[in-house]
Amino acid sequence: MERIFNVMDYGAVRDGKELQTKALQAAIDACFKSGGGEVVVPAGRYLTGTIRLRSHVTLHLLSGAHIVGSTNPDDYTHFLEDTVEPIHPNEEEPNYGSKPLYITTGHGQTTEKEITKGNHPLVTPWYNAIIRAYDAEDVRIVGDKDSYVDGQNCYNERGEEGYRGPHAINMFRCKNIELTGYTVKDSANWANILFECQNLFIHDITVLAGHDGIHCRTCDNIVIEDCNIYSGDDCIAGYDNQNVVIRRCMLDCACSAMRFGGTDVLVDSCRTHAPSRFGFRGSLSQEDRAASAPTNETHRHTQHTPFLYFCNFPTKIRKTPGNIVIQNCDFDSPNSFFRLWFDGKHPWCENRSLHSITFRNCRATNLIMPMEVLCPVDEPVYMRLENVQISAKEGYGDVDFIRALNFGEIIFDNVTVTGYNNPTILAENPGKIVFRDTTGIAVKETTL
Repeated sequence: MERIFNVMDYGAVRDGKELQTKALQAAIDACFKSGGGEVVVPAGRYLTGTIRLRSHVTLHLLSGAHIVGSTNPDDYTHFLEDTVEPIHPNEEEPNYGSKPLYITTGHGQTTEKEITKGNHPLVTPWYNAIIRAYDAEDVRIVGDKDSYVDGQNCYNERGEEGYRGPHAINMFRCKNIELTGYTVKDSANWANILFECQNLFIHDITVLAGHDGIHCRTCDNIVIEDCNIYSGDDCIAGYDNQNVVIRRCMLDCACSAMRFGGTDVLVDSCRTHAPSRFGFRGSLSQEDRAASAPTNETHRHTQHTPFLYFCNFPTKIRKTPGNIVIQNCDFDSPNSFFRLWFDGKHPWCENRSLHSITFRNCRATNLIMPMEVLCPVDEPVYMRLENVQISAKEGYGDVDFIRALNFGEIIFDNVTVTGYNNPTILAENPGKIVFRDTTGIAVKETTL
């Protein structure tokens, strides 16, 4: 029988204004030292800095349990003082290829000289989080009704882009992970971040505001299902992932619903919606950022695209990205249907391009910008649209349908395009274009 460890038995005070970090961590450590079990958090408000989950530990947030992150970014540094499983800052860095890992400013990037040579990236402020796990296995976070992790939009002037604070949940090099049932709101940076992890089951979680909802990088065997993500940034993001299933999710965002890359990826029965419920926090004034203010109707709420292919340095890509299938999905009012921006001009599309992608039984309505399929000469994409309906927003009928560069093949199989006065594919150095049960689309070779 699994042992139960109640945080109240370790000194936690519900609805208190003082930090409960030590009490929460004491319960987790006792559970870990006993061989594992369940750490129970009863209803109440628990203000905390970083707490570290460990192997074979389930963190169970009972109904009404609220884990509230401190608004002081200095409360997230004691992770480095862990004596139960110490962090060794000079251990070999993870597999990020030849380029250094940039981690502090400007979308997570800074100059190499600002990183102490030899330090493991986990010791840097960018990885700070309310709940962390590192080199752990069989880790679970389970939330009952009305349980949440609240990042309070923690402001950090030394953080990414000069304002972002800690992530909500950060797991690094872990395996056999289950995340289910809870809500993350107002995360100061990404809500759920998983790097170099294996066997992830993410089910029935909700994200409200903040930045990326779920971000996986260099992860294998991922299932994300029945989640509701209302993000001010990307909903589901990451790259160098293998064997991924994303299904039955609601994706509402002020950036891209999916900014994703990987190999053997299935997206099934998902919905996206725009304009977004929450605005992009990057459009706040610095004064409002410092005040941890929420976004409002004056901030950006447009969705770039349901799917933006994403690949970046410095990660060493393990397998050719491709075999991405997106099916049975409904995309409401994004700017564009799909973007592959591998033309050397976009920082989110570097390293390795995409080999193959299929859209099947999908509908996209009220588009205002062209689909863009821009590939490097040596890595052309092979793309298929099957039983797809695409419509332009009223007043945007003169917009080009697709801009394409260096592609290998694009197949249109029973594709219906409406609302465009003259739907045109502008193509430079094109490969093969095949039309099956599809009419009315013109092809014009040009210089993009």
